[in-house]
Amino acid sequence: MPLTPPSGVESLAAAELEIRVGRQAAEILRLYQPEERPLRVALLVDESVGTALLENLPYLREFIAGLPEGTQILVAYLKPGMMEVAQEFTADRAAAVAALRVPDVSTGVTKLGDRVAELLARFPGSPTAREQIIYIGEGSDPEPSIYADSPLNRAIEQAERRGVAVWALHIGAGEGAAHLDVEAYLERLCTETGGRAFGLGVHQPTLDPYLRELRGLLERQYQVELALPRDAKTGAPAAGKLSVKVRGRKVSWLYPQRLHS
Repeated sequence: MPLTPPSGVESLAAAELEIRVGRQAAEILRLYQPEERPLRVALLVDESVGTALLENLPYLREFIAGLPEGTQILVAYLKPGMMEVAQEFTADRAAAVAALRVPDVSTGVTKLGDRVAELLARFPGSPTAREQIIYIGEGSDPEPSIYADSPLNRAIEQAERRGVAVWALHIGAGEGAAHLDVEAYLERLCTETGGRAFGLGVHQPTLDPYLRELRGLLERQYQVELALPRDAKTGAPAAGKLSVKVRGRKVSWLYPQRLHS
């Protein structure tokens, strides 16, 4: 599972951590420091943003070029009903930068939950890196209740299972109740997987400050290897709501909301 501290937290030791699944304590097998695990980043650009991304392409190129040596990057574009991969995972940051382009203007319903699940299947089977999905776009067309949205629920569970944090950079100019639903969708997708949504409620933001903040968070991100506690009745690994405490520090950490057996 990923564990991301807020700004101002420079170091963390396993002995400081207390992690629980439900009411049961989980055994911390190892806490990987940020430099011990490379990043593996899947960048998903929603084509619905069209030319709104044009002025932000230099910042996005700078963000990718500035990721740590050894980072693997995938670049994909989200269209209604499908996803186009422009660059498979590569450690060649120049190749990833070259795959960036101004999206074609497309309209139609984009079920982000389905595409996130599809993207997760492209990650290697062995999570030997700190894995992330970074979404850039206006969001998704949610079901009437985002908690009854099957594609969203499925994407969140799959991301939690393999420890992939989802981040969103919201760029768009939507208004009204429907747009608030879209923002709630992004907020839930990111928060429950251990990431964060940036730029919600902002009219066509400049992505530069959000990309800078995101890079800082990724540079400080830890990876925790756990042994799940066992269910007292069945002996099966416990599953449920996850809680993380760091002794002596009252700060808000980012981590998945649930663990699955």
